[in-house]
Amino acid sequence: MNQSDIDDLALRTGEFTAHIGRALGSLPQRKRFAEYALGLLLPGERKSMEPIAARVDPEHPMARFKTFQRFIGCSQWDDRAVRRAAYTWAQPVLQSSGPVLAWIFDDTGFIKQGEHSVFVHRQYTGTAGKVCNCQVAVSMSIATEALSMPLDYELYMPETWAKDRDRRLEAKVPKELEFRTKPEIALDIIDRALEDGIAPAPVVVDSGYGDNGPFRAGLDLLGLEYVAEVRAKTKVIVGDDAKAQSMSVRDVAASLTAEAFRRVTWRQGTKGKMTARFATCRVLVPSDEGSEFRSDARVTLLIEWADGDAAPRKFWLANLS
Repeated sequence: MNQSDIDDLALRTGEFTAHIGRALGSLPQRKRFAEYALGLLLPGERKSMEPIAARVDPEHPMARFKTFQRFIGCSQWDDRAVRRAAYTWAQPVLQSSGPVLAWIFDDTGFIKQGEHSVFVHRQYTGTAGKVCNCQVAVSMSIATEALSMPLDYELYMPETWAKDRDRRLEAKVPKELEFRTKPEIALDIIDRALEDGIAPAPVVVDSGYGDNGPFRAGLDLLGLEYVAEVRAKTKVIVGDDAKAQSMSVRDVAASLTAEAFRRVTWRQGTKGKMTARFATCRVLVPSDEGSEFRSDARVTLLIEWADGDAAPRKFWLANLS
């Protein structure tokens, strides 16, 4: 990297931190944010406050660490406004790659060693692929054909935290914050996005959210389209008769002939073109798989039969028009 590249990078970094800083309340907060962001971008594996302080201010690492502690742990600022400022910064580049095609929801894990970080708990995270000591956040990303970016995050509060008064008090968890499931958090994030004027797109979720009937019903109430992965044992009714016998989506797939599946190739992957056989059929979802708010409108069951598998193993419910 030559000096011109370094100067250009410094200019862009300064513009970025100034843009985000406008969402913060004071000049000291903006300065701390700029230093902290620089520390995150500098080389180094550990991204906690102490090593960041040492990289940003090697002559006074403890003093810088204490200012970071006050900024992160004590100062008050609107994290929603900061995230939206980040979105407006990236929005032109995102829009240049094409229209937004999906709102993607997933869990994001943050592996931790200690027990004092807010909402840390032994729980499953896809980050590690196992149960471990971590924080888990519900994340929302928006995606075009070529690019994606995170729009919103919210930490999930395990029930053990919700019921532990002393632990909540020590971590300064607001009294009004109650336990919510991850799908409930996702619906709250969607409400925020709609309030902030983010253009709606089909919601795409894995079975951790898609198998939750009230979550799908909430999307219906908001008038949002969705493609929701469900587990193989999820029950549906094929056809229009709501009183007909329900069956698992695995059994629906087994009842279809091989001719019902057609090959679809959708994009280039790391190991070549991504391709598989798919079948669809219109189904009703029984009330025990939905909620008191669900309607009897039919949805589409999408079935994927991957090459090399003896039978279909992935299933989605979609209300796309």
